[in-house]
Amino acid sequence: QGEDGIGAVLGSRGLGDVYKSQLLICGEAGIGKSRLAAEAERMAGATGGLVLRARCHEIERALFLQPFVDALRPRVAHLAGQLLRDMVGGWAQVLESLAKGQPMERRYAYEAVTAFLCALAEREPVLLVLEDLHAAGAATVELVHYLARRTSGARLLVVATVRTDDEAVTDALRGPAEVLRLGPLPPGAVAELAARAGLGELADEVFRRTRGHPQFVVELLGEPDLVRQGVPASLRVIVLARLRGLDDQARRVLRAASVLGAAAFDPVLLGEMLALPPQVVAEHCERALARGLLVVSGSAYEFACELTREALYVTTPAPTLVVYQDRARRALLVPPAGRSR
Repeated sequence: QGEDGIGAVLGSRGLGDVYKSQLLICGEAGIGKSRLAAEAERMAGATGGLVLRARCHEIERALFLQPFVDALRPRVAHLAGQLLRDMVGGWAQVLESLAKGQPMERRYAYEAVTAFLCALAEREPVLLVLEDLHAAGAATVELVHYLARRTSGARLLVVATVRTDDEAVTDALRGPAEVLRLGPLPPGAVAELAARAGLGELADEVFRRTRGHPQFVVELLGEPDLVRQGVPASLRVIVLARLRGLDDQARRVLRAASVLGAAAFDPVLLGEMLALPPQVVAEHCERALARGLLVVSGSAYEFACELTREALYVTTPAPTLVVYQDRARRALLVPPAGRSR
């Protein structure tokens, strides 16, 4: 699905038009955003383009334009001196200062980066890849928008990957950028992957437990003994990492929900289990929904895939599970009409 998507967005255009755009690849963690960005890099290399890339890190948000510094520094160093001055004139000194991490006025930095990328694009098409743009500081996102408005005629393609649980970046860039949203693999694609792994007979079970999440599919097929039951250690790590963006109470809500099995659950029931107001539980469920951990099922919620629920269940301490199971039994004995709302 992903490769078809990037081909539909980029490959159907003329080469000149491809390098005059911005593309946001959006999806939850592990859905295949980086793989598509790598595919864009391969396409650029095959068509004679210059590839500049950087990854954004949340801990470096306070560092001014750090992703652009990382992406451009090698090229600035390579072209330092008279050649750089010939390309961008008076902006050369600003670029060299930026590459060294020296403080400067924001507009000067934006203008210098824009001039440099346009100058590079006059020599050859340029692909700029920014991974995990949701982790970047505000100045980096602003500069991406700034580039879209001031490089429309340049042979410059900006591809950024963004997690769907942070819509602020997508909303800010939706106008100038085209958005490619990645979803789960369809059953046929999962069946094809299972067949390639020699596990074609397990395709239905793999899809049932993963709901087509690409990373989960690959990890589960890598451990055939766990396809029907059990959670690969690698997937436990992935699920726990996705919980880090939630507060302690939200994590307790999800762990409590994991004892209810594959059935859909509502915030009122979880509120009874955890002695929390239903509206508080509902807010936590909405945050988990935004992070791709839950999906809506009618008037209730359920886990986005069975493996997510199982990973939460098996990583919850046994004494805590006993408490949650006891509270679940008590809550389920109360008729729905009698639960606090």
